[in-house]
Amino acid sequence: MKTLQQAGIHVPLLVSHDLELAEEWHPTLNESLSLDQLPSNSSYRVWWRCKKDSRHEWQAQVRARVYEGHGCPYCSGRRVVVEDSIETLHPEVASEFHPDKNEELKPSELAPQSNKKVWWQCRVNSHHEWQATVAGRAIGSSGCPECRRLQMSVAAKSPDVAAEWHPTKNGDLLPESVPNRSEKSVWWQCQKDAAHEWTAMVKTRTDGRKNCPFCQGKSSKNRKRSSSKPGSPRLRRGKLPVSKSHPDLLAFWHAEKNVDFDPDRISQGSELVVWWQCPDEPAHEWQSSVKNQVRRKHPRPECAPDTSGRPSKISFEKSVAARYPELMVEWHPTKNETMDPKRLGPGSGKKVWWQCREDHEHVWSAYVWQRTKGSGCPYCSGHLADSKTCLATVEPEIAKSWHATKNVPDTPFDVRRQSAKKFWWQCDVNPDHVWSESVQNRVNRRTCPQCNRIARDTLIQEALSESVAGNVTYLETFEESVASLSKLVFVQIADEDSQQALYRLIHAGLIASMETYLSDSFINTVVPSKELRNSVMLTTPAFKEKKYSIAEIVDWDINATNNVKKYLLDVIYHNLFVVQKMFETVLRVQFPSEEDLRVLQKSIDKRHHIVHRNGRNKKGVTLSLDVADLNSTVKCVRQFVLGIDKQMRQAPWRN
Repeated sequence: MKTLQQAGIHVPLLVSHDLELAEEWHPTLNESLSLDQLPSNSSYRVWWRCKKDSRHEWQAQVRARVYEGHGCPYCSGRRVVVEDSIETLHPEVASEFHPDKNEELKPSELAPQSNKKVWWQCRVNSHHEWQATVAGRAIGSSGCPECRRLQMSVAAKSPDVAAEWHPTKNGDLLPESVPNRSEKSVWWQCQKDAAHEWTAMVKTRTDGRKNCPFCQGKSSKNRKRSSSKPGSPRLRRGKLPVSKSHPDLLAFWHAEKNVDFDPDRISQGSELVVWWQCPDEPAHEWQSSVKNQVRRKHPRPECAPDTSGRPSKISFEKSVAARYPELMVEWHPTKNETMDPKRLGPGSGKKVWWQCREDHEHVWSAYVWQRTKGSGCPYCSGHLADSKTCLATVEPEIAKSWHATKNVPDTPFDVRRQSAKKFWWQCDVNPDHVWSESVQNRVNRRTCPQCNRIARDTLIQEALSESVAGNVTYLETFEESVASLSKLVFVQIADEDSQQALYRLIHAGLIASMETYLSDSFINTVVPSKELRNSVMLTTPAFKEKKYSIAEIVDWDINATNNVKKYLLDVIYHNLFVVQKMFETVLRVQFPSEEDLRVLQKSIDKRHHIVHRNGRNKKGVTLSLDVADLNSTVKCVRQFVLGIDKQMRQAPWRN
C-alpha cells in the first residue's frame, strides 16, 4: 500500500511527523508559516530551535529534517553559538584571526575544539601570517611561528655571535631569521679586524667551537705572511695551492666576486666557500667550497645535462629515450635545453616539459617517472583546461558571472565546466549578489541563487495574494467554515484518543477561520484604497524608516501597492496585539473589551499548543477538550468576527 506522500498527496508536517519536529519549530521566527501549512516533503527553509538548548537556532529545509535526519548543527559541532566560540572563550586567540584571508568566516562561528585550518595574523607584527587549526591555537596554545622562530634565532640567543654576522655577503639572510642551532654555513666578519672574513656553520659558532680563524692561535707575523689579500686563509706548508694542483679550475674562478681570495694561497682541500663562473655562459654562477669543486667531476653544474652537477651514469640502452621511445614523441623540442633523455633513467626525478602528440597547444611539466608510470596529457584527460575545453569557451554565459577580483589568479580560461573546485561568482543582473560554489554546480544551476530565492518568494507571495484576493466574501466564507466545523463537534468516535484528536483539529480550524477572516478582510479593504495604503505606510515603522530609490519613487503607486501587499501577507493574524493595532489605526475599527480579548486569547493559545506542541501545553500536559469547550469557542470567535465586520461596514472611509 502506498503512503500518502507516495500517492502524490502533500501531508502537513503536523500530521505526518508531529511531536519531534513540532517541539523544535521556532515559535517566533516563522512569522508567515505554521506547521499545519507545510507538507513533510517541502524544500522550504524554515527556522528551528533546539529543544535541548534554546540558544541553538538555525534554518533548514523541512524535508532535510524529516527524511534526511538532519538534527541540531550546534549539538553536532557543525556550528557554534557566540557564547561557546573562540571569540568569547579565547579572545586573545580570536584577536589574531586574519581579517581578510578567511573569506566570510568569523571567530564567533568557530568552536575551540574545531580542527578547521584557518589563517592567522600576528598581533605583534602584522606581516607574520600563517595557517593553523583552531584547536591548535585555542587548546594547544600555539602562537606565532615566526615570533617563536625569532626568539630562537642567532640574534636572540647569541647576540655576541650575531655581532660578527657579515653585513653584505649573506644576501637576504639575517641573524634574526636564522635559528641558533642551524647547520647552514654563512659569512662572518671579525669584530676586532674587519679584514678577517670567513665562512662557518652557524651552530659551530653559537656553541663556541669556532671563532675568528685569523685571530685564533696566530701571531701578527703569520697573519701578515698568510696572504697578500686580506681575506685569504693561510696555506699550510707542504700543501699545493689549487691553482697548481687543478689549474683547469682557474678558468672557472670568479674574478669579480673573489677579490678577497687568492687561488695561489688556497689548498685543494680547503672548505672555504667561493664563487665560480662558467667561462662559456657567464650568467651561470654558483657557490661551492674549493674542496667540493675539486672533487666534482663536472665543473659546471649549471651547464651539465644533469643539473645536480653529476654526469649521468646511465647508458643509452637503459635511458628513457631507449626504453620509452613513444614518450620521446612528446619530449618538448625547445623547453628542455639542459636535459638529455639519453642520459636520464626511466625512474628519474627530473621534472621536464612535454608537448602532446595529439594537440601541440597542450604543454605541461611532469616528472620523468610519472610519464613512464603511465601519466598522460592532463589536458586530454580533463584535468586541465585548454582554449577549446575551458569554461570561457564552452559556457560563455556562465563565464560572464566569474568574479573579477576574488578568484585571482584563476580565470574562466583555466577551468573546465566539470570542475568540482569552488570559485566566487557575481550576478550579472545584481552585482550585490556574490556567492561561492563549484563550477559544475554553477553550470547546472545556471541562475543566481539569490535571484532564485527572491523569485520563489515572489511566487509564494503572488499565490497568497491571489488566494486572499479571491476571497471577497470573507464573512460568508467564515460562516460556512464555522458551520462545517460545528457539525463535526457531534461526531462520536469510540476511541478516546481519536476523539480528542478530532476535537483538537476542530478547535484549530475555528481559530484558523477567524485568522482567515481577519487577513482577507483587512488586505482586501486596504490594498485597493490609496488612502488606506498610505495610512499603513505612515503608521508602520518598517515603511517610515525605509530609504527609497529613485526608481521606486518614479513608480510610487505600483511599488507602494506591492510593498503594502507583501507586508500584510507576512503578518501573523493570530497575534491579536499586532492585528488590533492595525485595525484601530488604519481602519478605525475597535476590538472588544480587554476581558473578552483575554478569553479569545486563551483559545488562540490552545490552538498554538495543538499546532506546535501536538496538543501539549508548556508543561507537557495534554489538552483535553469536550463539546462544551468547542461550543464556547464557536460562540467566542463568531461574536468577535461579527463585531469587527459590523464596524467595517459602517466605517467612514467607505463613504
